[in-house]
Amino acid sequence: MAGPSNRRQHATLRRCRLQGLTLIEIMVGLAVMAILSALAVPAMGLRLERQRLAMAAETLAADLNEARFEVARTGRPQRLTALAPPDGQAWCWAIQPDQEPAASDCTCAAQRQCGYRSVVAADHAGVRMPQGRQVTLSQGLQGLMATVAVLESPHGERLRVDLMPLGRPRICSMSSVSSRYANCP
Repeated sequence: MAGPSNRRQHATLRRCRLQGLTLIEIMVGLAVMAILSALAVPAMGLRLERQRLAMAAETLAADLNEARFEVARTGRPQRLTALAPPDGQAWCWAIQPDQEPAASDCTCAAQRQCGYRSVVAADHAGVRMPQGRQVTLSQGLQGLMATVAVLESPHGERLRVDLMPLGRPRICSMSSVSSRYANCP
């Protein structure tokens, strides 16, 4: 007499248990997710460093293009000063008309006042500039290729920003790791 109702209760309990997860199953799932996340974090960090490096190089190339445009628009020479201290950490660059104060008057601390466009190392966290120089862009600019700056990630990947003979910027990879840019000659 209690047999059929007992069977129904047992079948109902079995159905309820099949619909949910046990605490052990949830903990195993969380452990697997934690292990996979731990494996993905270093790869994500490296990807982020590469993206910051590429962004800094592309910003410098865009600023060189902007200076070229200003030369064509106004007919006045423009100077880009890329200052790279010996440690490569507190670097900066600025664009200004060539008649403005000399490059020696424009330090990284004063760059914001020295030009109409300036970028400092804090704008691109983790990127170093081991090499930088001053270039002047003028109408009819033709000459030899010049390296404007070398930018480096914390893992040693390097991108070089060159000014080509007709004044166009070019980004190339010095570390042959980047598939985004051609290797430097």
